[in-house]
Amino acid sequence: MPPNRSLSEYITLLTLLTKLLRRLVRHLRSQVPSFTQPFTSTAIGLLAGHVDGHTASMARIGFSVYGRPRQRKALIRERKENLPELARISGNVRWESGNCAEAELFGHLRSMRRILSESCPGEPDIIFVSLTLKLTEGTTGFGMSLGGKRMCQLCCQLADVLSKDISCPILDIYPC
Repeated sequence: MPPNRSLSEYITLLTLLTKLLRRLVRHLRSQVPSFTQPFTSTAIGLLAGHVDGHTASMARIGFSVYGRPRQRKALIRERKENLPELARISGNVRWESGNCAEAELFGHLRSMRRILSESCPGEPDIIFVSLTLKLTEGTTGFGMSLGGKRMCQLCCQLADVLSKDISCPILDIYPC
């Protein structure tokens, strides 16, 4: 994602990318009978960091884990290597910690904070916002729904642990 953009620009880029990926998946499913759900992520996420009072900002996108069970386990293992905090969280959910798009995004958090801190004098106030959208299509009476998704119980725990560790708030901006 391009640096030093507003949150609205980052959300617009995420929205456009989500719509393009949905169209691509829909096209592949119609043309390739063997193309099924295990080959695609179900969610795409955005993590944007902004420095209060400055134009400095940056964002990253990430995807939920996808693939057959063996591939999924390998991706989750890689995420846990990049973000050891994943191994310390647990909850009553049907998936393993590290499965969500946020787990991939939060692996960039420390690096993003360091880069943003170095771009501004003094000790800048930095805030991170997270937005996750469903890549699976849904419809409403008004056309295609973007299908926002709140952070799951595991991701909320992870955000809390990391927020305290890096001394920056992480907000979930799930669309209402």
